[in-house]
Amino acid sequence: MNCLSFAILSPLDESLEYQRSLKELMKNRSHPRHPVDKRFTPFWAAQVDGGESAAKELASKYGFIYLGEIMPGVYYFKHRRVAKRSLHQNLYHQNQLRFDPHVRWAEQQVAKVRVKRDVYLQPPPNDPSWPRMWYLVSSL
Repeated sequence: MNCLSFAILSPLDESLEYQRSLKELMKNRSHPRHPVDKRFTPFWAAQVDGGESAAKELASKYGFIYLGEIMPGVYYFKHRRVAKRSLHQNLYHQNQLRFDPHVRWAEQQVAKVRVKRDVYLQPPPNDPSWPRMWYLVSSL
């Protein structure tokens, strides 16, 4: 026997539930699946049925620039009106592509965060006679 239960929430309960969910959302902002350091680009990759002509037609229909084929059936697009780097995904253009009947999948591209690694030079010692210790200083 299936038993369904319904809860009637007062406006105060709804407000408390909203505050709890908001706190949970803020707590999980730096969750690995929702990284804060993603930088979205104005480029999209999309798998389009119908070949190159359908991909070019799709690009002109939604204001994208067709950049070429990445792999068989997967095409590369750019949108002029999207910022070069953004913290937020452009859902409007994403949904335009995603819900088109010729598109199997579409994904806005993310820029990789790169960190330069270099040798960290240590400052010279505090010894006032250090520059005169030519036999220890290897600056030649």
